[in-house]
Amino acid sequence: MTQSAAPERILVGHIRGAFGIKGWVEIWPYSNEPVGLLQAKRWWHTQTGQDAFVVQACKQHADRLVAKLAGIEDRNAAEASKGYQLWVDRAILPKTAEDEFYFVDLIACNVELLGGELLGVVSSVEDNGVHAILNVQSLDEPKPKKYAIPFVSAYVSTVDTTLKRIVVEWQKDWEA
Repeated sequence: MTQSAAPERILVGHIRGAFGIKGWVEIWPYSNEPVGLLQAKRWWHTQTGQDAFVVQACKQHADRLVAKLAGIEDRNAAEASKGYQLWVDRAILPKTAEDEFYFVDLIACNVELLGGELLGVVSSVEDNGVHAILNVQSLDEPKPKKYAIPFVSAYVSTVDTTLKRIVVEWQKDWEA
């Protein structure tokens, strides 16, 4: 008997604490378009484990989400869930267009300069409200350099998530 592979899970947000007194929680999504959180009926609070919240209701509230989760019936229980990271199965997320990327797919990509020289590796991606920022760390030892590269066409010329490769127009002395 073969064992099927576990579904790939994507980190999409975390619980910030209680919302009201009836067990609702406040969610901080890691995307301006939190499709995964809004569509999923189950949020995993470990990436590979079996621990999950069953989502009874979830809705947008200003710049965050609020949700009612099974088993969380009052404010105390909601506060006790504060800090849990939330993962969804990648399969529920919409397919991306050719020039769209999930941040998770950019992490660990090699970042090269136009001339082919390796600048570093994407360690994280942030959204500053205007555009995404690639946080890149060089492989220089003993003190790696850090770069914050705007994820816009003026600086990023090529993205190939299959090859885990991003080509940028940047300078090695433009450190963060």
